[in-house]
Amino acid sequence: MSGNPLLVAVDVQRLYRDFAPWALPTVGAVAHAAARLADALACPVLCTRTVFPSAHGIVDGPWRRYEERWRELADDASADPALLAPLPELANRCRTVFDKHTYSAFEDPAFERAVLGFHPDPLLITGVETDICVLATVFGAIDRNLPVWLVTDAVAGPDPRGERGTLATLARMPEQVRLLSSDDVLEALAGEAGSAS
Repeated sequence: MSGNPLLVAVDVQRLYRDFAPWALPTVGAVAHAAARLADALACPVLCTRTVFPSAHGIVDGPWRRYEERWRELADDASADPALLAPLPELANRCRTVFDKHTYSAFEDPAFERAVLGFHPDPLLITGVETDICVLATVFGAIDRNLPVWLVTDAVAGPDPRGERGTLATLARMPEQVRLLSSDDVLEALAGEAGSAS
């Protein structure tokens, strides 16, 4: 393969499978598609996991109110920290798991340093939820002038209309983000490798 692909799996966690209010029926397919890409490309994988703002010392303001809204999940995660872990399909493939208490993974300086240190080309973004954390992370990558490929069959959200709207919005920015299925990603990178040889 040519280039230097890096795969980011945003919040592909057990809570999206096991916590009823946030459970997504397609999260297993997201994990499977991301793992398949990582294996086929033999590329590094960086995973993020949603944690609650109080874990980062945020005790007031809108993020605190957000945490209070999801108190049941915060309590469940305290009782069972494995709920925050990446799904098994990705757990052993994650080079590093970064805690994330905002929507964009790029708000974590350690994550930003790690991604920029790889000089990814392309940066493959997968994960949940498409219209919130994935979208925020895509914009963070675009703002850092990274070549973003959003893997359309390796993202999921709870509302198909929101997901379609997000993809339609990103389709308006073809200079900054490519929307590709995992098969298309493999074909595109194989084609680049063939033309480089």
